Amino acid sequence: MQPVSRATDRPSPAPEGGAPAVPDRLTPLRFAIAAARCVRFYSRLPMPALPGEGDAHAVPDFRIEPVGLPIAALLIALPAVAIGLAAAWLRLDPLLAG
Repeated sequence: MQPVSRATDRPSPAPEGGAPAVPDRLTPLRFAIAAARCVRFYSRLPMPALPGEGDAHAVPDFRIEPVGLPIAALLIALPAVAIGLAAAWLRLDPLLAG
């Protein structure tokens, strides 16, 4: 267990040879990278590497990546929702629309 800094309530930097510390600030780019990695991990959909992203297909860091999970879930579910709404709007068979 990592020691917690009282000033920020975030893990302190790891000692040499330990795991890297969680970044203090979540920038929009880091949020987009986290969402893209979540989409890649949970859906296996190919997503292009974003600028500033190291290895796009590396194992996600689950201390940081969950911040992008709500957006990733929306992106993954969006095609199914669109098909369902289109089928309901076209008054197709309820089994398909619903």
